[in-house]
Amino acid sequence: MSVKVNPNVELSHPLSPLSEVEIEKAVQIVKEQQQLSEHVRFMSVMLHEPKKSEVLNYKPGNTVDRQVFLVILDDKELKTFEAVVNLTSEKVDSYEYIPGVQPNVALEEFEQCEELVKSHPDFVSALQKCGIDNPDLMKNILILVCFLFILEQYNFFQKKTYQLV
Repeated sequence: MSVKVNPNVELSHPLSPLSEVEIEKAVQIVKEQQQLSEHVRFMSVMLHEPKKSEVLNYKPGNTVDRQVFLVILDDKELKTFEAVVNLTSEKVDSYEYIPGVQPNVALEEFEQCEELVKSHPDFVSALQKCGIDNPDLMKNILILVCFLFILEQYNFFQKKTYQLV
């Protein structure tokens, strides 16, 4: 037997993964209730697990209060937020600015970094010196992007909010 919860998703267990409908609903709720701009990206959307006692006491047919945890990056303000959305009540339970935090690197950021390197005049010049000057061949060069995370104890740049590529 499964449980129906808002937004009409059947669950077999409180720890069932979020469905596509639940993810879309959580994003919609936080966008509307927090009046988020078009400059935000959802870096992570996952199940906010219920209390252990609720999971252990769960019986098929019980109602489940589904919550979603979101990590949100405002690209314009360069700020990271964490939110918890309750799908059952369709409300944002919490929305908090997390100072000094950079969320995980997104796939498009890897791609942007690779394009920046490939288009940089110094890189193009170095390839030409090696005899690689065919634009089609240059498109096939793979740039391995490595990230350097600046540790607080090193106190680089007297700031703790940098993530270097």
